Amino acid sequence: MQQGEGAPAKVQSAAAGEAYETDAIIVGAGPVGLFAVFELGLLDLKSHLVDVLDRPGGQCAELYPEKPIYDIPALPVVTGQDSEVESVKSIMEGVQYSTINKDTTLLVEQAIKMVGQLQAGDTVDVNDEESYDNGAKIVPAYLLDPVIVTKENAAEAYANVPSLLEIVESYQ
Repeated sequence: MQQGEGAPAKVQSAAAGEAYETDAIIVGAGPVGLFAVFELGLLDLKSHLVDVLDRPGGQCAELYPEKPIYDIPALPVVTGQDSEVESVKSIMEGVQYSTINKDTTLLVEQAIKMVGQLQAGDTVDVNDEESYDNGAKIVPAYLLDPVIVTKENAAEAYANVPSLLEIVESYQ
């Protein structure tokens, strides 16, 4: 997908060996990747979104798009697209012990920093040069650590997620 200069995203497929000129490449069309494209568009930067899947949405959309999930406490059925709010409520009520969170604000900040480094011709900061082997090469990446969120650290873990922080604070 290409975004920039206020234009709506256009789906494009690249032929093998075909080159595109862009300001940023976003790997992964999950929520964070889509948000990064949005933010870059606000900065009038062109971006290309690359994903192995044929549609955006990431893990939940791929693994659980319409599949009922039966193991979330206090909910008879929920899908992967609406589970986080109920999960936080269950944690704060003491029904569920924990969930996992990656602060997408930090991921977007890192993506923007990397775009700036690319624009300046600097070396891009990465912290993993081993995990992502696409069959042709090892793809350097910047990984953020997941945080196990419990009732004790929920306010800190969701400090950058107003909708979830509001839920946490309503239980305190």
